[in-house]
Amino acid sequence: NDAALTHFLQSHSKIKRVYLKTNEISDKFAHSLNMHFIPTLYQSLIKKPDLAIIFLKEHKQMMCQDGTYECASAESLQALENIYYVNNEYEEALEAIELTLNRTNEELVLEGEGDLSVKVQAYFRSGMIYMKWEKYDEAIRRFNDAIKILEKLGSEKSWLTIPVIQ
Repeated sequence: NDAALTHFLQSHSKIKRVYLKTNEISDKFAHSLNMHFIPTLYQSLIKKPDLAIIFLKEHKQMMCQDGTYECASAESLQALENIYYVNNEYEEALEAIELTLNRTNEELVLEGEGDLSVKVQAYFRSGMIYMKWEKYDEAIRRFNDAIKILEKLGSEKSWLTIPVIQ
């Protein structure tokens, strides 16, 4: 576990030096792997979620060249949402959630997320965030949006049903 993290951190250190100076596809690929695996290793394997959060915040400008998460895939946005949400970093989680929710269904299908489960999770999580912030009307709206998608999906996606919103 520590060896994997060390390897990714060394790779990230090298890529960080050339990130905006090169258009090499191998550098871009390695960069995307680092941005995914380093926070995941900190969070799940090393059990130091605070370091995952610090890494993500310090390197946000490297996620997309404009310093946002706009270019991130739906899968990457969901990973960001997960890390931020479970660590009570709700503003950052909501930023990733809103980007997911702003994707059209067609865009999500092109990214391999055709069943819309990422939107169900995003609506549910944002509802939970708004509840914690005592913005109950917005929370209820978000939960209802998740339920609408679940109803459209029907029984083949019943595993997505979240007990809290049943």
